[in-house]
Amino acid sequence: MKKTVVLITKSLCYHQVYLADELYKIYGDDFTFIQMREPLDFRVAAHQEGFERSYLKGWVRSEEERKICISTLKNADVIIMGEVPYKTTKYFNKRALLLRYSERLFKPTHHNYSFAKKCKQSLRYFLESLFPRCKNQVLLSTGSYTPLDYLKMKPLKKRWYKWGYFPYFEKYDVNSLLETKKENTALNIVWVSRLISMKNPESAIKLAVFLKENGIDFQMHIVGDGDEKEGELKQSILNSISSNSLDKMVICHGKVESEKVKTFYQKADIALFTSSFDDGWGVGVNEAMNAGCAVLCSHGVGSSQYLIKNYDNGVIYQFKNDQDMFSKALYLIKNKEERLNISKNAYLTIVQEWNYVEAAKRLSILIEKLFGGEETPFETGPCSLAPLLKEEFYE
Repeated sequence: MKKTVVLITKSLCYHQVYLADELYKIYGDDFTFIQMREPLDFRVAAHQEGFERSYLKGWVRSEEERKICISTLKNADVIIMGEVPYKTTKYFNKRALLLRYSERLFKPTHHNYSFAKKCKQSLRYFLESLFPRCKNQVLLSTGSYTPLDYLKMKPLKKRWYKWGYFPYFEKYDVNSLLETKKENTALNIVWVSRLISMKNPESAIKLAVFLKENGIDFQMHIVGDGDEKEGELKQSILNSISSNSLDKMVICHGKVESEKVKTFYQKADIALFTSSFDDGWGVGVNEAMNAGCAVLCSHGVGSSQYLIKNYDNGVIYQFKNDQDMFSKALYLIKNKEERLNISKNAYLTIVQEWNYVEAAKRLSILIEKLFGGEETPFETGPCSLAPLLKEEFYE
């Protein structure tokens, strides 16, 4: 029997729109995406929001459209809930299957929240645990450490499934892609993100200093800009490049359009991700693996334990352990054939398993299984059982 499915979250953004398109292909007009706020201008300009779709409804567009949203929620068989105000959940059909599409609840920087905000957040999850809006709930765990925060949520009863964000992906001739990388005269490393503290760009500079001191012929591309709050960090990075005479080896490109970012990944031998545990998922990891990069990734990155099998399709190092990062970078540099094999496996991981087409198909199967009182048939990838992982380092 066909189900009516609603995905409700703050906005239809670039790492959810392709998944939503696939769900619409499966469920047709029985699928609705409810957007809680209007797109932000700077995100529209960057092509990250502002998508228009026939299945999209806006909570704040008009009173008439809000009434449609409420009616849809009250009659839904399945509700996939992202970031939604607690007061909105009163409109949920209590008999619906609720899939909580969630990153971590309590990231390390949450200790910086005001006392009032901490209390409000804790109260919400306490109330949801005692008085669940929907009796039948599961967690779509968007990040390796998400179950850790949901451990005490009684309605979930450890019903956790691996999930994530699913940006646009492309199918390449993987052998031709790897041949392009072989043409690099110097090792090509790329670091892509915002120059903000949780992304730890200073670790990339530390690696560059280490490689220079060890006589490695390389070029590192830093792609991304800072923000108004952390402008000093960007200047600190630029100062470090200069003071360590890395100007010819490390190139800062600033903010770059998404299509051009793709070309950096396509040319790179190694993609470096240095984020802390505040990085809930890390969409760049998907994109780098899709472009056949050998990913060197901090274990703090939310997607690390889901997307990467260590030394098979990427390499994970211990967050903030510089020596571990250095040694694993050297492994990738000195073992070229292994690096290329890792790069190929990374590409296959995305095109065969961790993409929006496969995720939507698996989600529809999981939904049917859950309605039938059965368990997931998937052993790996999206919709497989999510283990309880702590923030310890797993070699």
